[in-house]
Amino acid sequence: MANQRERIDEWCERGILGFVLAILIIGPLAFGAVRTSEFVYILGLTAGALVLWIVRMWIGDSPRFLWPPVTWVVLAFTALAIVRYYQADIEYVARLELLRIVVYASLFMVIVNQLHRQESMLAIAMVMIFLGMAIAIYAAYQFATQSDHIWHLTKPENYKFRGTGTYVCPNHLAGYLEMLLPVSLALVFLSRLGHVTKVLLGYAALVILAGILVSFSRGGWVVTACALAVLFFIIVRKSRLRWTGLALFVVLIGSSYLFVSRSLQSKQRLSEVLVSGELRDIRTKIWGSAYRMWLDHPWFGVGPGHFDHVFPKYRPIPFPQQPLKVHNDYLNALTDWGVAGAALISLAWALVGIVGLKTWKYVRNPGNDLASKRSTRAALVVGCGAGLGAILLHSWVDFNFQIPANAIAAITLMALLSAHARFATDAYWVARGWFLQLTITVLCLVACAFLGYQGYHLHQESGWLGKAQLVGRQSVRAIPYLDAAFAVEPANYATAYDAGEAWRKISWQGNDNYQETCEKAISWFQRALAANPLDAFACARLAMCLDWLGRHSQAEKWMKRTEELDGNNHYLVAIKGWHLMQLANYEEKRDNLEAACKLYDTAFQTFLSSCRLQINSFAQPYEAIAKRKVDELQAILNKPRQEPAKP
Repeated sequence: MANQRERIDEWCERGILGFVLAILIIGPLAFGAVRTSEFVYILGLTAGALVLWIVRMWIGDSPRFLWPPVTWVVLAFTALAIVRYYQADIEYVARLELLRIVVYASLFMVIVNQLHRQESMLAIAMVMIFLGMAIAIYAAYQFATQSDHIWHLTKPENYKFRGTGTYVCPNHLAGYLEMLLPVSLALVFLSRLGHVTKVLLGYAALVILAGILVSFSRGGWVVTACALAVLFFIIVRKSRLRWTGLALFVVLIGSSYLFVSRSLQSKQRLSEVLVSGELRDIRTKIWGSAYRMWLDHPWFGVGPGHFDHVFPKYRPIPFPQQPLKVHNDYLNALTDWGVAGAALISLAWALVGIVGLKTWKYVRNPGNDLASKRSTRAALVVGCGAGLGAILLHSWVDFNFQIPANAIAAITLMALLSAHARFATDAYWVARGWFLQLTITVLCLVACAFLGYQGYHLHQESGWLGKAQLVGRQSVRAIPYLDAAFAVEPANYATAYDAGEAWRKISWQGNDNYQETCEKAISWFQRALAANPLDAFACARLAMCLDWLGRHSQAEKWMKRTEELDGNNHYLVAIKGWHLMQLANYEEKRDNLEAACKLYDTAFQTFLSSCRLQINSFAQPYEAIAKRKVDELQAILNKPRQEPAKP
């Protein structure tokens, strides 16, 4: 019986390792797991790892849990995320953010408690490194062949000449690779691995560095140089490795410098930083808006994942894009979570750093097992620490932690670093009492149920939305698929908006049933606003539908709401001008003509302002129409009044 339990326990441990490795592989390969359609697989794999942890807890004979201090912070932040979810303005967005946080917390707990054996930690590190090497090779191929594809999808035009690997944005590729480069080099110089393995790791490091270079991420270049400098400072302190490390450092930095200095794309990227002696980067505009947003919501932020939806209210002029994220993870945390959330995140990083420093004392102590000659444990501690330092530095200018694959990679390195504390001290072991074991079991079961239920429904929704995407999300043919997707997930405002747009386009064809189809569009836009009251575009489209039906007074209410939500959006300003033109449709009486002339003139000025905000193809033809109407009405008004005939 005991032998059978040991075999089950061993297979459960292997299963947990398999689930974690699958997550670490699928995330980066699936465009960073940004889209819900790919992230659902990570939800299922995480739930599977939690189930096996529960089994191991009840059949295993380990008397203790590994419970470093950061574990309490992880649980506290997860609790804060649950509270903020129930307070959020947009439930769907907050729920997706909560799902990510539950995944990150679960992976951290599982790795620290179940995969802290040296063999498991080394396996995780090796898989991440060689996966990074494969992605870097793909990025180099994209750069060399000027490929405009990422798997089967077409790259964004502005990334066409940059290596993106399996990511959409090359900056996020650089963020992923810069975490792995120090780990691979540390294993080459500091570990006890065999010569063949070290040669392969050294080759992987060179390829990963090439992947960072062809990403043309300026932040990635600077961060990589800093990480290499710190890493090689540690390596050359060992006299036996001093000259080898110094020589490799010179080769890496020298080859990188030659590539950057001689590449035309590098010169273009560097020239984008300064124009006429002034800093030109849209990040600074986004940071200013995010800072004002945080000042208005200092303690708990605007809501989980809500930055992009609240941003229109703080939009600078001119700034037509939707930034998605703050492009600064520190400011992003303050904006979404406020001081409360940012403080917990900072505390978590500080505690991981403290654990790393405690372990580092043993690495530096020449008499300790960790530091006797070469040590794989020491290599992992140094590599993980340098990799985490790199991503923290890069986070000042990008949003790598908003990309699930990169966040999971960072969480994994944090867990590996925290788990190494077991080799340095027994202070973080906690006795496995029945109350603690039962509590952890309940938490794992709740997390499994949440991840499994949400993953199933999101997978169904993604299937229907994928079919709608194939025929055009806002086309007539997509309506049945959008109906099915909304039936599965009625909180998704984007689905309701797309369905409303599809019906509006049908109505605007002017068929006999245009009123009926327009009412359907109105009902869908109302559903979109019920799910997301911050959606200025849904407000504007609703106003347009009401104008189309001649209900101008109702449309005016929604146009005012549009202006409140996103008053500096060039497209929405143009729609306001179109709305004013509908109000100017008066009968030809002199008093009405004067009012119409003023309204057309206001509409013309509105179109003009929308074109000043950004080149606006939508506004330009209407601008000409409004100007012509003003001229026509003004000509009529300038005619002298005819005196009434005398009797």
